[in-house]
Amino acid sequence: MPIEHHIQTFAIAYDLSDDHERYRVDKVLQGWGHRVQKSVFMVRTNQRGANRLKDELERLELQTGSVLFFRMQNHVKVWSTGQPFDDPDDVAAYVV
Repeated sequence: MPIEHHIQTFAIAYDLSDDHERYRVDKVLQGWGHRVQKSVFMVRTNQRGANRLKDELERLELQTGSVLFFRMQNHVKVWSTGQPFDDPDDVAAYVV
């Protein structure tokens, strides 16, 4: 299967000091994945989708911080401690 069709998981974290910029980034990311921390989202998409998401975020022309993309490799296991982590991927379907 070509890499552009292969579904991948990305952890996307942002650190912005401006409330308006944080709000705009948050709105974009809500349309692509689910929040796992206050400023961290998990997104499942293919490479084409990841490129579209990067383009959407770049168009925001952020001035007060950054957004980081971390592509998770297939062998990475995500775990948490403390309150249970509800993974919407267990019941959600994604359309790309």
